[in-house]
Amino acid sequence: MPKVKNETNEKRLIPVWVWIFFGCSLLMFCIALYESCMRPKMISETQKWATEEDIIVNIDSSETPISEPSNTESSITVVEEATTGPQFLYQWYQIFSSKDVALLKTLMDSAMRNNATIKQFWSAYKINSFIDGIENHSLQPQNITLISTSPSWIEEYQYELEYSLLPEYNAQHFKETRVAKVRYTETGPQLASLRCETPRCSYNPFFRPENYGLVK
Repeated sequence: MPKVKNETNEKRLIPVWVWIFFGCSLLMFCIALYESCMRPKMISETQKWATEEDIIVNIDSSETPISEPSNTESSITVVEEATTGPQFLYQWYQIFSSKDVALLKTLMDSAMRNNATIKQFWSAYKINSFIDGIENHSLQPQNITLISTSPSWIEEYQYELEYSLLPEYNAQHFKETRVAKVRYTETGPQLASLRCETPRCSYNPFFRPENYGLVK
């Protein structure tokens, strides 16, 4: 009598090469999915985080903007090449003190340079009046301290500024605690943000020389 095959035990085994082929196909699919969907999104988010650093200037932006002079030719300012954050901040204020506004703006990153508040308050009109009205006609940052770093090549520094108005402006003395972010690029360091942590710092002559009679 012929044997009756047991259908439940007649399951055919899938060859090993089929499993290998299936596994390789699945792996290739996952890689393709990552490259086409996940990776671009991750890069986009990283770039967005890197470029959307806060541009903080602790000032009241309600003031009517003052036009820049039409002559944008930069004066010659001799400075040493900055390779570190503290060197860059010293360089920044050296150029600020020389009143070379055109050169000063080249050391801002594009986001800060194009910021409406920066355009309003970082004008030759204000900077010239301020520098002309303080003792020694210069600023120098003191006690520069690194307080944070980020994966997007940005370092955050805290420092102090001290200056006094000339005697004809009552010789009033100011001391400010400031924080600046320095972004390192292929062309060198650039200023990414600037803020003042001293109460009512935005009303000091650094930003509002007209309030202290410095504007002639």
